[in-house]
Amino acid sequence: MKFGKNIIQISYNLLPALILGICSICLLIRSFYSFSWSDESFYLTVVHRFWLGERILVDEWFFAQVWGPLRLPLYALYRLVTGGNEGVYLYFRLLYWGISTFTAWCTYNTLQKQNSRTASLLCALVYFLYSRANIGGMSYYNMTLTWVLLGILLFYEQVCEKKARKRKLYVTGILLAFAVGNTPYLALLYVILGIYLLVRNRYRFLRYEIMSVIAGTATVAVAYVGYILYKSPLNEIILSIPHILNEPEMQHAKHINLITVVPIILIRIIWRYKWTIWISGLLMIYIRHKKRRCLLFTRKEINFLLGIDLVVFACNFFLSRNMLGCINIAGVLFAMPIISIFQRWKDLNKNVVRVFGTAGISLTLAFSLSSDTGLDAMAIGFVVINMGAILLVFHLDELQKKKIVSGIVLSVYCVMIFQTAFLRFFSVYRDAPFSQLDTQITSGVGKYLFTTQEHAKQYNNVKTAIDTYVRENDQVLYSQNCFWGYLCTDNAYGTPSSWRMPFNSPRLKEYYEVRPEKIPTCIFVLNPAYGNFESDLIQGEERAELPNANKIEGYLADYIAQNDYEKIELECATIFRRK
Repeated sequence: MKFGKNIIQISYNLLPALILGICSICLLIRSFYSFSWSDESFYLTVVHRFWLGERILVDEWFFAQVWGPLRLPLYALYRLVTGGNEGVYLYFRLLYWGISTFTAWCTYNTLQKQNSRTASLLCALVYFLYSRANIGGMSYYNMTLTWVLLGILLFYEQVCEKKARKRKLYVTGILLAFAVGNTPYLALLYVILGIYLLVRNRYRFLRYEIMSVIAGTATVAVAYVGYILYKSPLNEIILSIPHILNEPEMQHAKHINLITVVPIILIRIIWRYKWTIWISGLLMIYIRHKKRRCLLFTRKEINFLLGIDLVVFACNFFLSRNMLGCINIAGVLFAMPIISIFQRWKDLNKNVVRVFGTAGISLTLAFSLSSDTGLDAMAIGFVVINMGAILLVFHLDELQKKKIVSGIVLSVYCVMIFQTAFLRFFSVYRDAPFSQLDTQITSGVGKYLFTTQEHAKQYNNVKTAIDTYVRENDQVLYSQNCFWGYLCTDNAYGTPSSWRMPFNSPRLKEYYEVRPEKIPTCIFVLNPAYGNFESDLIQGEERAELPNANKIEGYLADYIAQNDYEKIELECATIFRRK
């Protein structure tokens, strides 16, 4: 009998590791599927450009370049070992897989010291199974979330133990600096929060701890700024900043600022859940009314309120189905009434509220300010907020006392994890439905990855053309959606940015007038149908039949006509090459 109990206990102890291990294996297999011509390759081109020696904030004008130096050592290591870029897509996917697996285990291992194993495992899965737009590589979205989560786990552990460890706080500062390097808007929130804690007398006892965190951040900041100034003269950076801020995709930021950002966040959430959000609002108003009058909830009232909350979540589950991670917002909306019914504010676990609440809200604000992808990006913050909500829900005594409450809560969170896992494993971003990814790429930057037969043919045709017609000393421009083309050779970039550069873009004239030495000597204008894609299950199932539609006009067309360029017509592209 005792032996049997020991076996059950051992199995119970190993179950979280087993579940995380299975998810890790599934995500490892998933890393080999889909080849996107879009965001993922752009992230790699930024690092590749800096590795070639081109200057940050001077030669590159896209605003999202600031995270490039953080990936540079990893990219340089790959080039040192392999001598080229073959398979570099998969390399960075495997790096993220390893980092996210480690982070998920750290999440569970840290949280289970102060919380139930079930809650800790759920939190680990909420992070582990999330990836903005299901991008498998080291996107700045994913890495910002990862660095912030690792940082707050270290901080949370020390807050709960009421012991300040200088080294861990220093590492926390380093991790937060990495997060700021990926999403600079976090710096503003970081500074505001730091100053607030330093000047308030009630937090005087935390000044030593805060300074340790700042020291870690300062270490990274000094190294980062040193790299920038080493590569790029300050006067040239100052001259480039107005051009960087003139980036067309930054113009959304003119309408979003510290005053408007909160209303915009609320509007986005309300619009997504417009059919149910008012019910959640009425629930909270009723619960608040009862609490203010110090009235107790009857059993019938509790069951009725929980029933409504469950129905609302079921509807929100459906409304969240086409955006990976959106279900975390639904999870928070579900948790709020339950926490409000069974817990008073003064009895809430303040460590969870302050650490996870502050971090999650900061991420939501930062991505709302920095990204033009709306709810999709700001949902990243709700990954952390939802983790905090899960911990608060599982702290409720009623989960132990009332089986109906625990049953509802476990059912909801299992369904939430199921949707996240399903979308993470089977949704595809800008390639084709998962069932059509049956052809493996056998060479070049996308080697080892599976895509469709059509897309593999397009890839091979473009790669062959690049190998054939790009000369060693050419400066290259690929117009407009073929970012991975830059990775095929080590040629200098003849463009302000590899990101979506139409042939007739006014940015080209602006760039070449400032940097005439960067005018390209080899220009690929892609076949309009090449790179066609379909996002499956997510992103509103967007599709583009002619993503490389172009107009041969503007500054660059005039320059080619006035100079000695040859025109080479191929199936995959029209090439303009200086003789």
